[in-house]
Amino acid sequence: MVRIRTIILWFSMTSEEAIRDIINNTCRIDGAFYYAARKLGVGENELNMLYMLNDGKKHSQHQLSSLLMMPKTTVNTVVKGLADKALITLQESGKEKLISLTESGKEYASALLSPIYKAEVRAMERALEKYDESFVKAFSYLSEALCDEIGKIGK
Repeated sequence: MVRIRTIILWFSMTSEEAIRDIINNTCRIDGAFYYAARKLGVGENELNMLYMLNDGKKHSQHQLSSLLMMPKTTVNTVVKGLADKALITLQESGKEKLISLTESGKEYASALLSPIYKAEVRAMERALEKYDESFVKAFSYLSEALCDEIGKIGK
């Protein structure tokens, strides 16, 4: 029985260390995007919003808030700023407005995000030299599971 407890404790400590390492590295990635936003002369929230919108799809403010883990008030502020610059369009769709980039918004976002996309490709190529692509699926699964579990806090 002591041996089983020792194994469980070892596994638990390893899991805690692993999640801490992943969270620390996720914070580093967030920091890299913050740094990139500053170097590119835009706000971090604007950069993140343009990144999401540059996928060519229409997104509701609710979707953007959820994807970016950003309060709806912040999403509204960023959306208003982008609309004022004529970089996005807002299309009525039932109770919500769908947001997409205008042609000038697509050009602006593509030019702004180009150095980031290139850096991401180079970083992914380096990672795939060392690890197979299953780490991407594992990270996505962990992200979903962690958001789900954290969402249960206080319920």
